[in-house]
Amino acid sequence: MNVDTNHLVALAARREKERDALRALDYERLPDELEPAAKAVLRGRSEAYVSRTSGGKLSKYAAKRRKEKRKQARAARKRNR
Repeated sequence: MNVDTNHLVALAARREKERDALRALDYERLPDELEPAAKAVLRGRSEAYVSRTSGGKLSKYAAKRRKEKRKQARAARKRNR
């Protein structure tokens, strides 16, 4: 899942080369406890978009990860001054 765009992709259906390319584009693997929610959203498709405002498990996870990324970037900027 790319937490910046909330784009969810089924990596199991992809070849290893495609998986590596997706990881390079900031796609990250979901924790095991979110796998059932991801399968429910995908419903057999290879990709889907998750609502940013739905309040579901996946959108809350993505919001938390975006907040962590902002925090890390802020700390890096502060260190590099």
